[in-house]
Amino acid sequence: MGGRHILFLGVLYHLRYPLLALDIVAERVRDLLVLQTLTMPGEEVLEPPADLTLEQRDQLLGPGWPKMAFIERQLAGAMSCGRSSADRVAQPPRAAA
Repeated sequence: MGGRHILFLGVLYHLRYPLLALDIVAERVRDLLVLQTLTMPGEEVLEPPADLTLEQRDQLLGPGWPKMAFIERQLAGAMSCGRSSADRVAQPPRAAA
């Protein structure tokens, strides 16, 4: 190895444009990309058809189709990376009036 390694851990579901981020990361990695992300529950595996019509798009909601969600604020009590650093700063308690 000896090239560039990238750890992309727990970031994907916080991004507004995850596929763009993967394209950018893929351009920069040389030897090793370690990607870890949260997955949706379910064990179903689907062999997708070669094509769907627009009228058949409701099939995309069925079991086995990949699903992605953007976590803008919090998940399981952890703040999203999408929030500004100012939102993460602990505010001092207000004095009682």
